This record gives sequence, structure tokens and C-alpha cells, in this order.
Amino acid sequence: MYLKNWLIFELAFHSRANKYDYTLNSLKVVKNSINQLNTKLTLILTISLLLFWLIVAEIYLLI
Repeated sequence: MYLKNWLIFELAFHSRANKYDYTLNSLKVVKNSINQLNTKLTLILTISLLLFWLIVAEIYLLI
């Protein structure tokens, strides 16, 4: 009886710990994806801003 209860407790505990680890890893993956997305977004915005000012400068020089 004691062994059975101990086994159930161990299984439940490990299941909960694995679920916690899985959730933690999922959160890390999501966070890394968001960081990469932010980096790409910043890069795209910087390049587009640079191109915009290049076009404005060209138009200004043509006038």
C-alpha cells in the first residue's frame, strides 16, 4: 500500500515537473522568436527609413 501511494506520488510529481519544464521551454522558444522578430523588424524599419531619406535627398537635389 505504501509503495503504491509512493509510486502514484512520484508519477504525479514527475508529470507535473515535466509539464513545468515543457511550459518553460515553450516560453523560452516564444521569447527567442519574439526577439528575432524584433531584430528583423528593427532592421527592416531602419533600412526603409534610410531609403526614404535617400529618396527625399534625391528629390531635393533634383529640384
